[in-house]
Amino acid sequence: MKKLLGKYGLTVRDLMQCIGGSVVACVLVFMIMIGMLTASAGCNDTTVQEPEKHYLVGDIGDVMIVDHVVNHPKVVKRIADIGLEDGYLSKTTDDYGNYFKSFGLGWFHADGNDYQQREVFDAYGSYLKDAPFVLDMEVLRWQECADFAMRMHINAQLNRGKLATVHSNKEVYKYKDALPTNKQLEKMYNYANSYSIVHNDLMKIELTEIQPGDLLAIGGYPGHVVVIMDVVKDSMGNEHFLLAQSFIPAQTPHIVENWTNKSYWFSVNDCVEKGVIDVGGYIFRTDRDVYRWSERALSTISIGRITADPNITHDYRSSDN
Repeated sequence: MKKLLGKYGLTVRDLMQCIGGSVVACVLVFMIMIGMLTASAGCNDTTVQEPEKHYLVGDIGDVMIVDHVVNHPKVVKRIADIGLEDGYLSKTTDDYGNYFKSFGLGWFHADGNDYQQREVFDAYGSYLKDAPFVLDMEVLRWQECADFAMRMHINAQLNRGKLATVHSNKEVYKYKDALPTNKQLEKMYNYANSYSIVHNDLMKIELTEIQPGDLLAIGGYPGHVVVIMDVVKDSMGNEHFLLAQSFIPAQTPHIVENWTNKSYWFSVNDCVEKGVIDVGGYIFRTDRDVYRWSERALSTISIGRITADPNITHDYRSSDN
């Protein structure tokens, strides 16, 4: 004790006087000593710090985030083009799934060359990271993971003339005749979340049944939602799927990299065999976390083959600010 006090110019007598003095003075002395000890410990700590880890929801464990991005060799302008350029066969889907497959990717034209956008920004324009592909969608202030999924569902439903319903813990949001404005979307984002849609708007399906537009979802606080953007087949008939997400903070929706195989495709067979889908920040269980919007499942819709028609366009933006 004497050695410790002496290090900071104090004596045992000083300590005893403090104890015999006012309570306030005593507390102040001890607070100063604790602060000094903390600072000293930080300066003299020579232990090796572990790399940052992202902990997963669902008591499954933790996983290291691998810092790499897979770059596609060619510039592509739609989700469906990614699989076609990679040599996959397009899987038949419905008009709801068509919306996701034909969704535009971020790119720009400069000096006669096409450049693929890979930069992910937050809602305030700050650069966050690079991604394999970025979706052509503006970033809204509260548009996080579940919000991005809600917006895509609303757009896909209205695109085919159907009602779109999203439940929050406070009220029900319905859209039919026009896309919601950005202000309406942000109001919905404030109240609807992964928990509310999992418990009110989604139905569980098997991973072997997935179509573009289906979801991987963990409803909770925090939870996470990832959108299945495309499902394709390889030459052996095995299915693979492509994922997109937003995150916290609200950011540019982007394609998820499969860090386990250094690509952006996830094999249905491999995921079923493992029982999990590892997206590098969350692990989804194949027996619990695969969903479809109930409105999609209840609608009478025709199944049509997807083609790489460059003339397919959709108005996916909000009608105003």
